[in-house]
Amino acid sequence: MKLGCCGKLDCEYKNDENDVHGGQWIRIDKGPSGFGKLTFIEEQIGRMNPLVRNLYKRIITVGKDYPAGLDHVRVQWKKALRDPNNCPACYKSPATCESEQACQEQLLHAVNRGRYMVKEMIGVIQLKKYRTLKQRYGQQPNAHGNDSALRIAMRRLEEDGREKLQDHDPTSRKPV
Repeated sequence: MKLGCCGKLDCEYKNDENDVHGGQWIRIDKGPSGFGKLTFIEEQIGRMNPLVRNLYKRIITVGKDYPAGLDHVRVQWKKALRDPNNCPACYKSPATCESEQACQEQLLHAVNRGRYMVKEMIGVIQLKKYRTLKQRYGQQPNAHGNDSALRIAMRRLEEDGREKLQDHDPTSRKPV
């Protein structure tokens, strides 16, 4: 039984040679248990460009620390990776496809945008961690007033640095 590219029998692109969905035909094979199994016929469905696979691995690695959670990151990025507007040449049928070089250029451009977004995610994660640490440790009142412990430590370091500079500066030596 052969279905249309979107899985419906009455798909308008069912027997169209210029398939706008990239030739992703679906076939139902009945197994020994009698239940149907959906399989994709086109060869390239199972393949993923190594650059895209590497980008997705980076996304998953970074997404583990993302404030909204890994599940949110997975859903949003899968939606973005499958969106035809991000790389239009990848979703055209081979008959109407542009040159292979133009397809590769669009793919590289899309991967570079994805890498930029991964860097943005890292920035959001670092900001969240910074705010958490500041909230936890930076606003504690102490015996020296309302200054945070971090500011006091910085003042001590600056004072120690000034003293060391004065000790080693030949112009500030006291006559013996």
